[in-house]
Amino acid sequence: MTLPSESSYILALETAIAGGSISLLRNGVVIDSMFGNASVSRAEELLPNISSILSNNAISLEQIGRIAVSVGPGSYTGIRIGMASAMGLSTAIGCNCVSVPVLHAMALLAKTGCSSCMTAVPVGKGDVAYQLFNIAEDQRLIPVNVPEIVANNEFEDAISGFDLDCVVLHDQISELLTEATQAEIILSGNSLANVVGLASQNDSIPDDLSPIYLLNKGRNKGLF
Repeated sequence: MTLPSESSYILALETAIAGGSISLLRNGVVIDSMFGNASVSRAEELLPNISSILSNNAISLEQIGRIAVSVGPGSYTGIRIGMASAMGLSTAIGCNCVSVPVLHAMALLAKTGCSSCMTAVPVGKGDVAYQLFNIAEDQRLIPVNVPEIVANNEFEDAISGFDLDCVVLHDQISELLTEATQAEIILSGNSLANVVGLASQNDSIPDDLSPIYLLNKGRNKGLF
């Protein structure tokens, strides 16, 4: 990934998980963020919220050198809103649009020395999406599986057999793990846009504008 110039900023959007979040970053530092309110990821509110965070920091759209957007997993509608907004804005202002799978981004929060990691986020009503990674000595991420989805009450059983050094969880599902793993638990924080923005500068993150949609077939009895 080509980094934006020193004088430019990164606008990061995560609109598919827990109400969504927006972050503004520069030189690897989060300057400001907003998160946790359902209006953050609503189509009619997203652009005004972006305008607000820029205005609050006296930054113009022309100073944005990169827009980083989560491609999921998460809410189907939320993913679509975020991706459409990011691509539309990047075209309008002529900056790069970088896609970031949020589970990959969260794996970058693993501490040095961690060689196996699982990341997990809340999706839908009562479901968890998770993915496992090996981490090379140069900190390159190596996915072990594709993202998977289980019900909250099945999450501990689903991961109990994995030998993990650490688990990175969204704050809203921190209570789902009790004794299922001896791994170190790391919380991502509520503003996943922070994580997405920082990950957009990492070469080990796949840049593929293909949305990651997951469906728990157990909830619709396999009809879809």
